[in-house]
Parts: sequence; structure tokens; C-alpha cells
Amino acid sequence: MPDAAGSFLALRNIMANAQLNHTYRMSRVGLGNLRSLGGGSRNILGVSYGYTNTKKVAAAAGTALVHAAITGSSSAATTVTSSITDPDVPRNLTVTAGGTAGDIAAGNVTITGTNVEGKVITEDFAITVDTAGTITGNKAFKTVTSILIPQQDGAAATYAIGVGSKIGLNHRLASTAGTGTVRIVSITTAGVKTLQSAPSAVASSATLVESNTVTPSTLPNGTTSYSIHYFFYNWVLDPTNGLAQYGA
Repeated sequence: MPDAAGSFLALRNIMANAQLNHTYRMSRVGLGNLRSLGGGSRNILGVSYGYTNTKKVAAAAGTALVHAAITGSSSAATTVTSSITDPDVPRNLTVTAGGTAGDIAAGNVTITGTNVEGKVITEDFAITVDTAGTITGNKAFKTVTSILIPQQDGAAATYAIGVGSKIGLNHRLASTAGTGTVRIVSITTAGVKTLQSAPSAVASSATLVESNTVTPSTLPNGTTSYSIHYFFYNWVLDPTNGLAQYGA
């Protein structure tokens, strides 16, 4: 790409044709032609665009959509690996402590599963002693394989595992991604598409794909799927295009 103007044109073309990219690979353009840097690196601004389609309708957030209430034990930790329903789309999980509040022990409920890449992930949900309520997780789980309930103070504390409203993405976003650089197209079961306003929240991580989530402004409701589009940039010295034709 000979200059920044040409780079922006290439970026525009990439974004215009991005719906053809069903492999979910990120489209990336390097911008800049700073001759003053000398030989080697020219591109200092990497601009990326990508999208994630949930493909399935996302159910409304619920307290027991992954596993019904599990009764803890006062004599030992409890590990559950059966009767688990995977989230309908990759999304965050919730743990709701209930039953007899006085039997609830302080500790972590640990959930193990996989992310969108099939890699094993875990998340701890911190429980407050003698306190019923819902703890909301941050990682997007594609599957859930086990639930660990720590030893309880009594025999009547329960824990239900549900899903939240944070939808997982297929990519790792740069920290520059935010509510202003993400837009969501909601698609009803009848096929009606609506471009939503900015999402309520965006979480990004350049290393952990499961920590990249978006909370839609129109929350999951059991009748809507999502096409989530994001645009972000990185300031880097990129030697990839540091060739003679890009400046001496």
C-alpha cells in the first residue's frame, strides 16, 4: 500500500466485503508511510475489523439454564459433571446461591468448560458466607464440563448455574475496542434486522479470547440472534511492509 490514502481505501473495501469472510478471520490494514523512520518499519497503525455471528437465538438471561439448583454438602466438596446444558451461544455464566442462607459457606464455586476455540477454561465465583444471591461471571463459555461446589456450612445450601447477557466474541480485541467501535445487528426469528445503538458494555483482552464479550443494548430475549461487528486499532512498528517500494 503506497500511502495512507490508499490504506484507507483498502480498509473501506475490506469492511464493505467483510460479510463474505465466513471463516471469521480478522481483516487488518497497516497505515502510514513514515519515511523519517528510515529503512525497515513503515506501518505504525494497524486497523482491524471483524465480526461474530451467534447463528442461534440467544435466550434471556436465567438462573438455572445450565444446571438446576445443586445442593451442597456439609461434609465435602461436591463436583457435578452430569445433567449440564451448554450455553445456547458462547456467553458468560451466573451462579445463584440459595436454599438456607445460614448454610452457605464462603468460598469459590469453580466452573470448568471450553471457550470458542475448544480450549479448557475455568472461572471462580466468589460466594459470601450466609448470603443468597447471584454472582455474575465475565468469561464466555461455549461448553460447561464440571461444576465444583465447596464444602458448605450446612446441608441445605443450593447453587443454580445460569447464563448472563454478555455475548462471547470469536476474536481477541485490542484495548482500543469499546462501545464506540462496536455495533450489533439484531436479527429476529422472522428475519427482521435492526442496527442497535452502541452496546451497553464491551470487554476486551488481547490474550484470552473468552474475555472478549459484548453486552447488547437490546438484551437477549429468546427471539433474537446477533451479528456483532467491531473495529479497533493498534499503534505498532510493523516491519511487514518495510520494503523498497514503500519508501527509501
